[in-house]
Amino acid sequence: SLKLVEYGVPKEQMAAFAPLLVLMGVLIPIGVGKYTNGPRPLSIFLIGFPLRMLSGVVYVLALIATKAVYSVPDASPPTWFYWLLVSGVVLHEVAMNLMFVAQMSFFAKVSDPSIGGSYMTLLNTIANLGSKWPISLSLSLLDEFTLTECHLQTKLGVDVGLADLSCAAGTASENAGAEVVNACVEGGGVCSTVVEGYNVQFAICTAAGILWLPFLLRRG
Repeated sequence: SLKLVEYGVPKEQMAAFAPLLVLMGVLIPIGVGKYTNGPRPLSIFLIGFPLRMLSGVVYVLALIATKAVYSVPDASPPTWFYWLLVSGVVLHEVAMNLMFVAQMSFFAKVSDPSIGGSYMTLLNTIANLGSKWPISLSLSLLDEFTLTECHLQTKLGVDVGLADLSCAAGTASENAGAEVVNACVEGGGVCSTVVEGYNVQFAICTAAGILWLPFLLRRG
């Protein structure tokens, strides 16, 4: 979502997906509940795992399309662009709910009935810690995987070549007021992204997921 907004999708359009996500968050657990009451509740988890990886592919395609569509000033996105966004959001929400419901059903099955609530809370806390710290790590390393170049330009907008100036946010420019800019901008240059860190992280995580999937299916 952050990348979509960065590439030009209005926040109002992203907020419009919220009612759909709430509705799916209510309906999906109801629909899959009967399939997680059996002896193997994590079988639904095995369905959600590859779907979640597939949703990542759809999101990357959506980012590429967003960058192309909103590169034009006052762009009017075509209908297929909205369908692509909705597909990614729906697929991701379905996968997340399948995995969450299956996980909670498994915790309920293995919890000691005498202290079921405390046991489930402990297991859920451990699961949440395991799912949240990679997000923080990914965001902290995003800039490390991003490769940018600084191009100096003349007043006529002519590119005069690369400059050894940082594109990382740094000192505040007196001309820019309180806005934090980077050395490249202060030096009269323009920063361009050569390698997008999000795409690098996506490739690494998807490769890890593909390698992990056969082991997960064998265990299931």
